[in-house]
Amino acid sequence: MTLDEAEQDLWAYPSLKDRVEAHDPGTPGSIIWWQPHSNEPSSPLERHVIRWEEALMTIAAVDRLLRRLQRDERRLVRLRYFERRDWPDVAKRLHMSTATATRWRTKILTLYLTIR
Repeated sequence: MTLDEAEQDLWAYPSLKDRVEAHDPGTPGSIIWWQPHSNEPSSPLERHVIRWEEALMTIAAVDRLLRRLQRDERRLVRLRYFERRDWPDVAKRLHMSTATATRWRTKILTLYLTIR
């Protein structure tokens, strides 16, 4: 997994979590079908089940990440990935430079790679 793929997991987390909390595995074309991380099995049902399991694994990994982060690091994740704010706004809200915020991003995503 790359940093970009880790970042995709963080972007997808709110939607995946909402879907799982609603106990709705979705249908082909839904949010659960956001990105495959494995070889495609032959049947549509198999693909659907695998993507549902991948969504559960992603949620668990992001939850583990959030538990390991400091308060301001969690705020950065929430502001950037869950609220979809741009880097200057994230930095302003955390009282830091944009460069510092993006350095924290790299640190957080690298930690995520070790957890995932």
